[in-house]
Amino acid sequence: MKLSKKKSESGRLEVTYHKNGIIKTIAHLNKAGNKNGEYKEFYDNKKLKIKANYYKNKLNGLYEEYDINRNKIKEIMYKNGKEIPMNKK
Repeated sequence: MKLSKKKSESGRLEVTYHKNGIIKTIAHLNKAGNKNGEYKEFYDNKKLKIKANYYKNKLNGLYEEYDINRNKIKEIMYKNGKEIPMNKK
């Protein structure tokens, strides 16, 4: 798994790759190296697997997970790393 990092004033963008060279993860990290912001994870065929948001390395906001055929298989709301109930209609 290869790794690349791009720095900015608020932190850095970290990208990891599958063995076949396709992007595996994209994570925004703060200066302390903690996940902070949007996080995406991909299957080795480029399809989205996970989309989530982090704040200080804790899940915060909507977490979505997809199967290989792009069907949503999980949808969970988090606040400060703890699951919270979602209002579903």
